[in-house]
Amino acid sequence: MDVLVIGGGPGGYAAALKAAHGGLSVTLVERARVGGTCLNIGCIPTKSLLETAAHWATAVRNGWVAESSMSKQQWEHAQIKKRRVVEQLTAGVKALLKNAGVRLVSGTARFVSPHKVVVAERNGKEISVTFDRAIIATGSQALLPSIVGIDEPGVYTSDTILSIEDVPKRLVIVGGGVIGLEFASMFRQLGSRIDVVEFADEILPRMDRTTVQALKRQLTSHGISFYTRASVQRIERHLSGFGLNVTAKYENGETFGLEADAVLVAIGRAADLNALDLGKAGIQLENRRIRVNSYCQTNLPHVYAIGDCSNPVMLAHAAMMDAEVAVAHILGKPAKRKNRFMIPQCIYTLPELASVGMTEEEVAQAGVNYEVSEIGMQANGKALIGEFDGMCRMISERGTGIVLGIHLVGPHVTEIIQEAALALELEVTTKELARTIHAHPTVSEVLHETALVSLGVPVHVPKRKTEVAQ
Repeated sequence: MDVLVIGGGPGGYAAALKAAHGGLSVTLVERARVGGTCLNIGCIPTKSLLETAAHWATAVRNGWVAESSMSKQQWEHAQIKKRRVVEQLTAGVKALLKNAGVRLVSGTARFVSPHKVVVAERNGKEISVTFDRAIIATGSQALLPSIVGIDEPGVYTSDTILSIEDVPKRLVIVGGGVIGLEFASMFRQLGSRIDVVEFADEILPRMDRTTVQALKRQLTSHGISFYTRASVQRIERHLSGFGLNVTAKYENGETFGLEADAVLVAIGRAADLNALDLGKAGIQLENRRIRVNSYCQTNLPHVYAIGDCSNPVMLAHAAMMDAEVAVAHILGKPAKRKNRFMIPQCIYTLPELASVGMTEEEVAQAGVNYEVSEIGMQANGKALIGEFDGMCRMISERGTGIVLGIHLVGPHVTEIIQEAALALELEVTTKELARTIHAHPTVSEVLHETALVSLGVPVHVPKRKTEVAQ
């Protein structure tokens, strides 16, 4: 069976490898670099720079460096480290594809019929590829709002700001979502003054409100300014020729101005479908994404779509799970796309935020009889050593104790959220979580302590008078 995979990001290369390991003949078409946005200009390079920023902030806080802002030369060293990590990972993926026998074609694919695409190669030639099954994994692209002056030099997207030549002294970020906040935290640690403008009532509008407020307090204490219920109207070059003037407006019509050396537009991402010519194959869309069923099949049973181009949860690990589902279905094995509540979400700010499962608002809207248990990170020795504040919130079904959602703010919580995801996958109860030994000292102990709080028998926080031991 001939399988065509369009797009070589985490979803695409994972699908190609799984299909090849399943004994299928696989062609992978990638128009840029294998690894897609995630490995080349997204997840991996940003985390490399965030790691550098965290070390820099620690050095500043402890007086190990004289200046608070990172110099251009130091920033160049950070860029070299970033490129080294990216090159190592992309080379590794290429080697895996070669070893698995995947045919790699460099170019842009477009459908000409339900079983055929034409690939425009980089050398200007075109080749035809026919297939029995196809998996579309073209990912997403940065959304650009209609703002006057958005094309001015010094205005960046999340795709382009990673290669900025110097750390800006003043950075205005349009968008208080995951991407905007990660860059806000990173550049603030490197010495930039940060202003975040968010259209919604609050930053991270679709996440647990209480943990978001805890994160916001921490980011504000670090010097990041937030302007919510506001939108950027215009970006202009300063009369002196140096810097930018940003004009924004609150929901009530009041305008205000911000000065910047650079502006980052990070209002979100949208499915990247422009080059595919899906109409030629008769593939249908829904809400500007490719419409798929729980097996990742499009309206054409032999064509699948995975990751950002079809999944509203635009995360690399969601795309890789989609790949597993699609290939399993092609091979005749049982698998279904994960419910969005089972997909952990991580924000790599300082401190970090991690979440899996339902928020309190979602549980309440579903009509579930629930209870919330929470503790502050100040009760955790490992978090206290790192001088980080934060919290753990656990939402469980009243009566059964089944865990419905876990939301954390604090150090290393993007690592321990995997335990929370496993708890939801196995329908673990707070009692079972409380019975599980957690190593000491670790930040993960907050999960154990929060479960004890739900049972009315906390150890490291005061017991509420209304709690009754079970």
